[in-house]
Amino acid sequence: MYENEEITVQSFNTPDMYAKEAQLVFLRNASLAAQEIVDIALGGQSERLRLDASKYVVDRVLGRIEVKLPAKDPEGKEPWAELYAAVISEPSADERAQGKRPE
Repeated sequence: MYENEEITVQSFNTPDMYAKEAQLVFLRNASLAAQEIVDIALGGQSERLRLDASKYVVDRVLGRIEVKLPAKDPEGKEPWAELYAAVISEPSADERAQGKRPE
């Protein structure tokens, strides 16, 4: 009789049972955790905490927003090539020989 009771008790202590119990704890407290994240977003002690909590809330509500830039424009040019060329200019071989350095 005791052997059967031991088997019954062991059958309740399975990893699945622990996982289901943990899910219930999270489910019961999800609204409190969400409110805590919003409270941190609105009144956290540091700007970093407020920013991180705010980003988390926005990502959860709107979904993660990704900005994808096209590799080339409709004319086949790289969109940043002109900007890079204007900002970074390399001296020619003759200019380097005269000691000119990149800007």
